Amino acid sequence: MQTEFDVVIIGSGAGGSPIAYTLVKAGKSVLILEKGPLFRPQYQNPQGLSDFKRDELFADSPEKRIRVPGVANQNEAFYSSHVEPDINDEPHIYRDPNGQDRATIEGYTAQVVGGGTQLYGGVSLRFTPTDLRLQSFNAGRKDLKNDPNGDVRYRNAMMDGDNPDRADDNIIDMRWIVQRELGGSNIFFHEVTIPPGKVEGTHQHIGTEELYYITEGEGIAYMRVGDDPATDKYPTVERQVMGLGNHEFKELPVKSGSIIFTKSGGMHGIRNPGTKPLKFVAFLYHTI
Repeated sequence: MQTEFDVVIIGSGAGGSPIAYTLVKAGKSVLILEKGPLFRPQYQNPQGLSDFKRDELFADSPEKRIRVPGVANQNEAFYSSHVEPDINDEPHIYRDPNGQDRATIEGYTAQVVGGGTQLYGGVSLRFTPTDLRLQSFNAGRKDLKNDPNGDVRYRNAMMDGDNPDRADDNIIDMRWIVQRELGGSNIFFHEVTIPPGKVEGTHQHIGTEELYYITEGEGIAYMRVGDDPATDKYPTVERQVMGLGNHEFKELPVKSGSIIFTKSGGMHGIRNPGTKPLKFVAFLYHTI
């Protein structure tokens, strides 16, 4: 049995699995560690029973009590399901409107092989008739400039007022794919177009993780020094971070097929110094 690996990834969900896939394609040996069980559909289960034929919200554990020290809801009862962690083992702490800390499992999706993708991959939200004909419904309309269902344009996105990259024509386009049309509040997916010479400012993610997948064009991505050891070989530059002053970043060349992953606490941004549009899709999800 192999005991040494180039990379060890904790968690097999939407963050860990794409990274493992990319590393394996690059010739690296990868070990993924997942604390949850492997759920199998009916045709893969030797007993012919699907692990998915039950409600993931069903609380099948006995009544438990919150034992997390210092929280306002200590000793309150709770029940966990077969895919959620025990609050006492892995509490998420949030501060309520009264300034009190409380423990919760909100923010988790599933602790199984594949993470939340095992649940949300099978979600089919109810569409309205208009959702299925938005393109034809909006064809020829001239009143969509400020319409919340249309595309969005950002001037000087993720930049403070004194950022040297600011300019009146520094505008990027964003087309909401999931959050806008499906109503998701914790997960969103959108397509971004950065015209030639334009910039998305460097910024920090707190409580969210985001993946950029470049689909067209070439550009320069910025990742804070230390966020990803694999970027150490690239040039270091100083960039202004929205609301946080100047920090050192690695300057990464990107093109179609490139992936940039930013974990919670990480910093990133992207620039198009070329002559053709730079396009990417962004997938973001909340971790708290």
